[in-house]
Amino acid sequence: GPPGGLARLFVLLAKSLVVSELAVRGTPMLAALAAACAAGRGSAVLLMYRHRYARDEGLGNGFIGKVSGRQTCITLGLAVIVATVLLPGMQGLAAMVVTLAAIFILGQLLKRTLGGQTGDTLGAAIELGELIFLLALL
Repeated sequence: GPPGGLARLFVLLAKSLVVSELAVRGTPMLAALAAACAAGRGSAVLLMYRHRYARDEGLGNGFIGKVSGRQTCITLGLAVIVATVLLPGMQGLAAMVVTLAAIFILGQLLKRTLGGQTGDTLGAAIELGELIFLLALL
């Protein structure tokens, strides 16, 4: 609804501002954006693992709670590798740790508030995961 649309607008604005600042600081942008995408997708998988679906119906029901520990580890491991290989020094690894910790906390808050996850919370995790990763690069 309207609150979700407004939140999406603010996240896009924040991403634009962070990307501009990273460019000014000389961050390799293609690498940063590719790693941010990996962080966002890893964030969604983190919310799918060992969570329950908050509603009886919906598209997210096919994924939430149905991702194995092995699948989660592989996905998060690949995201960490992408960030570590693409970004200089320990910058990518540090940003990924910050991102996954923040998304883990978000997942716990959503579980307490909504009783689980939904497709909308997975989409929000992707967007927020990308934003948090980019912010952590600053």
